[in-house]
Amino acid sequence: MSLAARRLACPRASLNILICDKASEALIKRALILAGITIAMCATPARAWDDQGHMMVAAVAWEKLNPAVKKRAIELLKLNPTYETFIARVPSELQDQVAFVRAATWPDMIKKDPRYTNDGDDNSVPNSSLNIGYRDNLQHRYWHFIDLPFSTDGSPLIEPKPSNAETPQAEASQGAQRVPRCS
Repeated sequence: MSLAARRLACPRASLNILICDKASEALIKRALILAGITIAMCATPARAWDDQGHMMVAAVAWEKLNPAVKKRAIELLKLNPTYETFIARVPSELQDQVAFVRAATWPDMIKKDPRYTNDGDDNSVPNSSLNIGYRDNLQHRYWHFIDLPFSTDGSPLIEPKPSNAETPQAEASQGAQRVPRCS
């Protein structure tokens, strides 16, 4: 059969597919469906920061810290009940940095840990801004983020609640807990 005859015999030859039997059509359909599924799976929705995003930010922050602050951060991280998992199988010369970077995921880790209680997103619980250390088994989800008001049309904005991710740091800088600042 000539090329022209094949094209006439197969009206769906818009992709210059010259063989038009049922098996070939089914194979092509399966390949297109598989390609579509693959593309759809790769186009996952944004998940805010996820672990990799938190760790990238922490890695940049680590590089900006002065030696005194790095030392204090590691002293505090060594109090973390999961510290040993942060440094597992890590060469000793990298343990401080790796612990710091992996600890950036800790607020998300404890959301799945049954030892920690979800105290909700409402910061009106008693002592919501009190940081008593690792013996505190509340998740303090409201410490994990700051809701900043935003408007494109000038509509009135509602200010964020006072206890959020900045509260423990603000209280520490006012003397409740003194932590050296990076420079």
